[in-house]
This record gives sequence, C-alpha cells and structure tokens, in this order.
Amino acid sequence: MKTAWKGDIRIAVCLLFATFLSGGFAAALEPEVSDPEETLDTYLVQSVDYYAAGDFERSLQAAESALELLDSNTAVAYNNICSAQMRLGAYEQAETACNKALLLAPGYMRAWNNLASVYEKVSEQSPTVGAYLDLSLVRYWQGKLDESVKAAQKVLEIDPNNAIAHNNICAAFARSEKWAEAVQECEIALTIDPDYERAKNNLKWARSREAN
Repeated sequence: MKTAWKGDIRIAVCLLFATFLSGGFAAALEPEVSDPEETLDTYLVQSVDYYAAGDFERSLQAAESALELLDSNTAVAYNNICSAQMRLGAYEQAETACNKALLLAPGYMRAWNNLASVYEKVSEQSPTVGAYLDLSLVRYWQGKLDESVKAAQKVLEIDPNNAIAHNNICAAFARSEKWAEAVQECEIALTIDPDYERAKNNLKWARSREAN
C-alpha cells in the first residue's frame, strides 16, 4: 500500500542530512520509528481488517494510531524545514514551518526551540516591540522564565507603557511562584489597559496564591 505520506518522510530525511552536513544544527532530527511507512501501512491494514471483522473499536484504534503517526512525522518534517529556512535566513518562512509543526505536535520541544531561535535572530536584526514580545512568549512556553522576563523588559526599554510586556512578566513571575512581583506587574498592566482580560486573570491567580 502506498501513501502520500511518503513525501513527508523523504523531506524530513533529506533535510536532516542536509542540515547535518551544513553544520549539524541541533534542531533537526530523524523520524522516531525505524520503518515508518511499513508501520503506517500496518495500522491502515489492521483498521480495514478489524472493520471487516466487525470489531469497530479496534478498527477505530488502529486508524487513530495511523493518524498519530502521520501527524508526528509531518511535524518532524515541518520542524526540519524551519531549521533549514532559518539557516538560509528566511525567518518568516521558518516561523511559518515551526508553527505548523507545533499545531500538529504542541509539545514538540525541538520546534519550540527552533521558533525561539527564529525570534532571537529577528530581534537581533530588528529589535522591535513585536520581535521581543514574540520571543518573550515562546520563552515562557519553553519554561525559560528568566529569559521570558528579559525579553519583555527589552520591550519596556522601547515602550515603557506596553501592557502586554508587563503581563508577560507577571505570568513568568507567577509561574516561578514569585507572587508579590507577579501582582505588581499585573497591576501595572491594568493601569495601562484596564480592560486587559489576560492581565485580570493573571492578577486574580497571583493574588489568590499570594494569600495562601
């Protein structure tokens, strides 16, 4: 059985070797199964066989396993595209590819790392409010909270009245259980923008934990 999915694997493998040969960029990786085409075909055949046998629950499980495998390896391909595009200096295309990888696999840390690297490069070349806000958010989701705060503080050097930056700092402090600092930053954000719902929610959370 042949599937269109083979193209994704070929892209991932080609970009993997191209990346290693050009300097071994850390974010590229190989598909996580030894023979993914055969495994995918196996799941699809099982799904059909179970369905024909009237075992619809197992048919559904096999089909879902095939979809999970497809999404996982497609995410690998997009992440490798992101890596290669970044090496070429095509940061907008790299960002798009990384975001596609993360839509398929939200917990895919290598794609998060690549995306952070994209935003770092962009902020170095064009130190704008938007670039630093993007970097701050990605650092937060990576769990690199000190770096998230630093990126948000770069925003405030450019725009001291940026409510989003203060809210990002609030969220990072709250995740670090620095409740008093989080409350202070969210209060500043709401002084700037009283209708900022995320800051309201973060402030409520920080205050509730600070009181405990």
